[in-house]
Amino acid sequence: MTIRPFQDGDLADYLRMAGVFYASDATITQVDPKQFIRTYEKTLEQSPFVKGLMLLEEDGRPVGYCIVTYGWYNEFGGMVVTIEELYLEEDCRSKGYGSQVLEWIRQEHRKDFIALKLEVCRKNPRAMALYERLGYQPLDYLQMYLPLQEA
Repeated sequence: MTIRPFQDGDLADYLRMAGVFYASDATITQVDPKQFIRTYEKTLEQSPFVKGLMLLEEDGRPVGYCIVTYGWYNEFGGMVVTIEELYLEEDCRSKGYGSQVLEWIRQEHRKDFIALKLEVCRKNPRAMALYERLGYQPLDYLQMYLPLQEA
């Protein structure tokens, strides 16, 4: 598998996969597709806060994507990488690709960041099992948010 930053020309593949991701049990919210475009554009601007990764099979076929964000967490005592979204096409699951992506992210960020963080829906036990197998530990928080602007 090849893992690389989003590039010009990835938008159609990203939009298709993000649509599938947000229609699945991996999420609990509906997202306006305009937000996908905003995220994609921010990654192309090389924002210091968000990075989009395209996941490609050996033949160059896009088979998934990952969105990571960066921020300071006092609770962890430093900069944290948050894995916002990790999506793999159905035919590419259970092949070790998810583990490979998570290990790549760990290796890429291990010098400058103190922790990796992610969210997982309780109704997605397959993903939970993967994360637990790789050493991720649950945090017992209820997430809440307050929108500050219209998306």
